[in-house]
Amino acid sequence: MQRMTETLKVMFSGYLGGCLAGLLLGMLIGRIKIGYLLLEPLLELARPIAIAAIIPILMLFLGLGDGLKIGAVVIASFFPAIINTYSAMRATPQTLEETSLTFGLSRLQATLLVALPHALPVILIDFDWP
Repeated sequence: MQRMTETLKVMFSGYLGGCLAGLLLGMLIGRIKIGYLLLEPLLELARPIAIAAIIPILMLFLGLGDGLKIGAVVIASFFPAIINTYSAMRATPQTLEETSLTFGLSRLQATLLVALPHALPVILIDFDWP
């Protein structure tokens, strides 16, 4: 029973880390044009790389312990999270953004109070455990 709880802890921490990193970077790419122009080509370059090709690099930097396992789960959950988040954030209608700015919201407030709730159903699709 102890090994099962340790495994679940490793899986959950890696999944949570990958999803949070994907959510934050996806919001950055989806809402800030320069973030999209700089990071989206790198994302599309790294996305097709198989996890089996990345594991030797992870072994080098993270060792053979739990860090390797957590790192593999982070990478596996990161790409679906970032792609769903930035595509959902970019799909926010321009009229919603213009209306929120007309009402005096800052860009950050418009992102948190208008764009994020609009994109949340698509973002939450990713957080289904694989």
